Amino acid sequence: MPTFQWEGVGRDGKTQKGVREGASQAAVIQWLRQNQIRPRKVQAKNAASKKKPGGKFGGKVKEKDIVIFARQFATMIDAGLPIVQCLEILVSQQKTQLSEEFCLRLNKKWNRVPHSRMP
Repeated sequence: MPTFQWEGVGRDGKTQKGVREGASQAAVIQWLRQNQIRPRKVQAKNAASKKKPGGKFGGKVKEKDIVIFARQFATMIDAGLPIVQCLEILVSQQKTQLSEEFCLRLNKKWNRVPHSRMP
């Protein structure tokens, strides 16, 4: 029988975590509800341990970096610069390797998409 890691909120409002064997994810959720625990997360234990923190880039891009990126990008677009040029400028200005890698991947994906010209 598969094992599931779960996280939920009890009647007292406190977060509870645990591990439970069950036939399926739905069976574990049903067990939690029967025990008056509102489930937040229920996932197979082996799936939970395989996930890498930080997604595709191997880390986490800080919220502050995203805000700065978005503001600079919007300013350049409003000024009439082409998107590809905006992305190239932002890549050259990135201070962290993670942010630079994000911008490079974004630029690469944008260049692969066929674009129609605006009149």
